Amino acid sequence: MKTLSIPEYREIPDVGLYLDQVVKYINSFLEESNEVTSSMLTNYIKHKIVRRYNRKTYVRDQISCFFFIALVKNILPLDKIKILLDQNDDPSFEAYYERFRKELILQQENGRSKEDEFLQRLVSTILNKIYLEDMIQMKEE
Repeated sequence: MKTLSIPEYREIPDVGLYLDQVVKYINSFLEESNEVTSSMLTNYIKHKIVRRYNRKTYVRDQISCFFFIALVKNILPLDKIKILLDQNDDPSFEAYYERFRKELILQQENGRSKEDEFLQRLVSTILNKIYLEDMIQMKEE
């Protein structure tokens, strides 16, 4: 299975990237099946799934939300993702994103304890879907 890796929150640019730059940056980390488009990202803002800060540029908090959505959208509908994001009490998305990112790493390393079961199961589902797609692709070749 391919290793899925997303950047640490602090590594995500916070200088204000334009939409096309955000799309290119996010897609550089993702599998083709999880790639995002500019219309998808603007749709997430339009439907208030991701908070709007500046109409022209996107900052670290928004970009980290886009990473989360890009990975979760294949297993949950957007209205459910919005509920998850709305339940985050922290005004910044940093803590939730980092827990999610670390769970991605831990799930890929094996030998994991049962703490934070919700994120563990969410991340496991994402990785299982990628694994199944890889297996299907290998069988097609």
